[in-house]
Amino acid sequence: MPRNKPRRPRNARQATADVAAIGARADAFAAAGRYADAATAYKRLLRRQPGNFPALCNLGNALKQLARVAEARQAYAAALAVEPRSAAALSNLAQLEAESGDHATARALYQRVLALAPDDTEAWHDYALIKTFQPGDPELAAMQGLRARPGLPGGRAMFLDFAIAKALQDLGDFDAAFASAASGNRLKRASLRYDVADDETLVDRIIGCFDAAFLAANAGAGSMDERPIFIVGMPRSGTSLVEQILASHSQVLGAGEVNHFRDAVADAVGAGKAAGGRGFPEAVRDFARRDFRRLGEAYVKRLALGAGKAARITDKMPRNFFFLGFIHLALPKARIVHCVRDPVDTCLSCYQIHFAAGQEFSYDLGDLGRYYRLYTRLMDHWRTALPGRFLDLRYEELVGAPEATMRRLLEFCALPWQDACLAFHASGRPVHTASAHQVHKPIYRTAVRRWKRYEKHLGPLLQALGPLADGD
Repeated sequence: MPRNKPRRPRNARQATADVAAIGARADAFAAAGRYADAATAYKRLLRRQPGNFPALCNLGNALKQLARVAEARQAYAAALAVEPRSAAALSNLAQLEAESGDHATARALYQRVLALAPDDTEAWHDYALIKTFQPGDPELAAMQGLRARPGLPGGRAMFLDFAIAKALQDLGDFDAAFASAASGNRLKRASLRYDVADDETLVDRIIGCFDAAFLAANAGAGSMDERPIFIVGMPRSGTSLVEQILASHSQVLGAGEVNHFRDAVADAVGAGKAAGGRGFPEAVRDFARRDFRRLGEAYVKRLALGAGKAARITDKMPRNFFFLGFIHLALPKARIVHCVRDPVDTCLSCYQIHFAAGQEFSYDLGDLGRYYRLYTRLMDHWRTALPGRFLDLRYEELVGAPEATMRRLLEFCALPWQDACLAFHASGRPVHTASAHQVHKPIYRTAVRRWKRYEKHLGPLLQALGPLADGD
């Protein structure tokens, strides 16, 4: 007699339900940022249904987030073999090539997208970011014609405004470029519910909770893991460039812009609240010393997933500057690199692009100035309360003296010099942030004091920045 009973055949309805359940689980993993789990689940689904077009596209998306470029490219190619005229699959592949630095291939793919979907304003936006426009360019005229169409919804018009602003900037028409960007910002700001005063109050509370005496009393309580390198600062201050330099080192894995520390804090604070504790940031006063170690360990477990034997792992989430007190207590040996750039250049650069998510403060010049001031106030507090704890790395110094500044950066991170760091732009590593198109180029200095071209339009920003407008 056979040792195992034969399995009963599943009927078609049960098989369909199983596939649906796998797909739902994969989608949930992707939505939660658990891309490795999502990729595994999509592959399982595809073993059941090899030609499942949405699963192939979503597998490509998950693999792209994991920087598994070749595998992501294969998934998108398989999707296009099923639906060759899919503008969505072509856009996904184009974005992958752009983020990996192959702009020529990406441009050709976006042209195919726009031939299939000439009214796709988001595709026009993404295409404009990697194209250099010339006088009389028919594609600028096409965007302007689409933008002038009566009844174009604000969300779609907004993408065109930013795209047209980029094209006009290429042509040196800075007044018209600013006007177009301002229109896009107004449309985006109108869709948001954001009050910069809430962040100003949050900074007050953080400073009150993480005073120097409290930080000193709890020093050394956390995990002694030395692998994390936090790269913090304002968006558009050079954080992506610094991560790309570090990730070009053979001992460093670049994890990208991840929310692992925020999520670890949320879990720790949430557990405390369930037991009658307080929320962030006041919850830190409810922590026992062991809680800081547990927080550090929980964070590193998330960060190091799939990191192999990397000696250092970068976490390039700019907003982690809100958490530097927690980071110091949870991970006393973690390195923290603070990227600093001219305040007006930083804010203008934020204002001139559309962020894929977050950064709600960036769509109004007054909000930008106030946010920059609260960020500066908090960093000044950390600098006083945690002397010598982080490296201030200026963008202007990095582009002015690249090798000397990189050597100082590597020394701070306890890493030996490698020439590959100078060739960061040639790494082929995908970058998923708003700076993806810049970090695949060699160091350039043309972005220093770029705001002077737009000075007459920046009154609300300069007023909100106050003395910071003259330098930080």
